[in-house]
Amino acid sequence: MEPRGAHGSPAGPSGGRGAVGRSAGAARGAQGRAMARCPAAATDGYRHLSGCKGPRAGAAGGNRTVRGSELQRCAVGRVRPDRSLCGRGLVAGRAGQNPGQALSGQSRVWSRRFRHSNPLSGGQHMNIFITGGTSGLGAALAELYLSKGARVGVCGGTLENFEAAFPRATAPKPEFYELDVRDRDATRRVLKAFSAGQTLDCVIASAGVNNGRPREQIASVDFDREHLIFDVNLKGFLHTAEAALDVMLPEKKGQIVAIASAAAYLPLSKVGAYSASKMALVRYCESLAMDLKKDGITVSCIAPGYIDTPLARATQPGLDGIPFLLAPVEAARLAFQAIEDKKELVVIPRGIRYLTFILARLPRRVRERLLRPRQNRMGVSP
Repeated sequence: MEPRGAHGSPAGPSGGRGAVGRSAGAARGAQGRAMARCPAAATDGYRHLSGCKGPRAGAAGGNRTVRGSELQRCAVGRVRPDRSLCGRGLVAGRAGQNPGQALSGQSRVWSRRFRHSNPLSGGQHMNIFITGGTSGLGAALAELYLSKGARVGVCGGTLENFEAAFPRATAPKPEFYELDVRDRDATRRVLKAFSAGQTLDCVIASAGVNNGRPREQIASVDFDREHLIFDVNLKGFLHTAEAALDVMLPEKKGQIVAIASAAAYLPLSKVGAYSASKMALVRYCESLAMDLKKDGITVSCIAPGYIDTPLARATQPGLDGIPFLLAPVEAARLAFQAIEDKKELVVIPRGIRYLTFILARLPRRVRERLLRPRQNRMGVSP
């Protein structure tokens, strides 16, 4: 039998494991010419993941064979994912982007951090349920999971909202459930129906509301709206988590994901209820993660910055001038990566993470003075 390297590739003349290029022999010469080496830059601290046959690249010259014990991460997709020698690069860029097109900065960073080992890369047996999955980040996440072969269920708004978000008549298309997450019993019934006879791998609580009006129209505190914000953003998550645990606890596995907001870390005027509800969500998830760890269940909380959605456009006139603005597809990819990495808490994108960290530590008066001009141009909140 022909000896093979660490990744199942034929060993080169020197006997090295996973060798590529000229030393791989004539059997792989055509493949070596057709595909460039996997650009895992050692300077970035990433290495090839198991299954990648490429050598380490970077300042060292990129000719050293990667041994199995050194495999950590693979930065495939930085240039073109279809040129990864492991053949499992992620299609990066915006939705519908040609692999040969230039990638945006966010897409390039996200692509080179993508883990090949993520269970969806080859699995059609994941069951994902997303509340608020008919618009914004929730809909973008649903599309991404569908593209990975997962079975996806969504709720949010009405059937008209669902048809507008997923206009195609053919598969893949998520299963739609008309549900108001403020209804505790209905939420439990829907999750039970979706997972009937199957496992429930991940529940993403993306349903949420904000003030829903441009900033200049908010003259005083609207307590009816404040109650609605807490009921949907916080109690809605409690109902969703409870319903998910009914299914996950007997199986001793699963993941619950809460979509919070970077606004949790920055108290801004006229969005107190929104910021407070999201900070409460962050703290609750941190505690819940500790409580459920022994049961084999992961709890993740993702706090995105500003996302460019039709609702955001309608309520935030100055959206174009906001730094680190994310398209829904890029926000979904960053969130997807955090979910697959089972991060307990992450703010996306990285720029907004650093910005909120710095601003939150400034004296209140200094922070208000810095943010006042921007708040006057913005509508509500991330």
